[in-house]
Amino acid sequence: MLKAMKGSVSMIFIFHHFLIALMLSSMVIPSVTFAQVAPAATIGPPANQIVRPKVSDAVVTRINSCLRPKEAPKYLGDLGDSWSVGPGVSAQLLKYDLASKQVSFNRSIGVGASFRYFSAIRIDGEKLKVSDIKPECRATSFSASDVFDDATNGKLIANLFSITPTLYATQSENSDLSVQPAILLGVFRDILNFGTGFNLTGPDKGHAFLLFSIGSGFNF
Repeated sequence: MLKAMKGSVSMIFIFHHFLIALMLSSMVIPSVTFAQVAPAATIGPPANQIVRPKVSDAVVTRINSCLRPKEAPKYLGDLGDSWSVGPGVSAQLLKYDLASKQVSFNRSIGVGASFRYFSAIRIDGEKLKVSDIKPECRATSFSASDVFDDATNGKLIANLFSITPTLYATQSENSDLSVQPAILLGVFRDILNFGTGFNLTGPDKGHAFLLFSIGSGFNF
C-alpha cells in the first residue's frame, strides 16, 4: 500500500514539472535592445557667453566723430573730468510751503545753471571721460538716443544727476512779484527735479518751501 502511494506521488510530481516545462517552452520572451541616446544638441551659446551685436561701420564712424581730438582744448562748460555745466529751465509742479503748510500747483518758471555729473565710459577698453566727448554727443533732456540705436545722431554719454541753483519768479494779478531762489537735484537728464528754496520777495516773503518740478537741460 505504502509503495503504491509513493509511486502515485512520484508520478504527480513528474507530471507537475512536465506541465511547467511545457508552459515555459511556449512563452515568447521579447528581446530588449539598449541604445545609447545622444544628448540633445545645445541651442544657442553657453549661459556664460555674452553675445554682442555686430557693430556697423556707421556706428564706428559716429563714435570716432564724437571724440575730442587729443590736442584740442576742453569744451566750454566742462569742469574737470566728471562735471559739466549748462543752462537749465524748469517749471514748478508742486510747492509745499513749510510755514503755512499749504500746497500750490504750477506757479513759477525758473532758470538756472545745471551742474551735471557724468561717470566715465569704456569703448574698446579705453576709459573715456565726459571731457573726451564732444557736447553734441552728450545726451540732453529731449535728445538721448543711444549711438547703437541711431548711428547718425546717437549719443555716447548721459549724466547721472544734476545740481541746479535756480531762480523762480511768479506774479499774479493781485500780488507783487515773488522771487524764489532754490536748489534742485535733477535726475533723468534734468527732467525730474526735487529741491528746496525760499521766498525772497512777495506776499510769502521769508517762507521756506519744498518743491517738485519738471525741466530741461541744454549744453553750451
